[in-house]
Amino acid sequence: MKNYVILILAFFALAACNNTGTSSTDSTTIKMEAAAPADMAKVETIEFSVKGMTCTGCENTVMKSVKKLDGIAEVVASHEKETAVVTFDTSLVSTSDIEKAITDVGYDVVGFSKKE
Repeated sequence: MKNYVILILAFFALAACNNTGTSSTDSTTIKMEAAAPADMAKVETIEFSVKGMTCTGCENTVMKSVKKLDGIAEVVASHEKETAVVTFDTSLVSTSDIEKAITDVGYDVVGFSKKE
């Protein structure tokens, strides 16, 4: 029984040692918040008009192909709307890179527009 009490006390002592307070976490959070506005300027959402998708399998093919690119945050494809809406970091990937990823898997991009 003494061994269990000692073990439990040791656990709580180690747990308390690992919790050094919130100052280091707060400074990390502040750095991230301070960097966020600059990063947000690099993120765009573009709606690509995609011809040739006929089912959810086509949607998945387009989404998987685009998601392989660096800097892609989100992809939503719809065969019914004939669109692929892509949110991405413009410093890492371009609209032409995304268009190529879509055309490389057999679909046609007939245009795109920036989403607000």
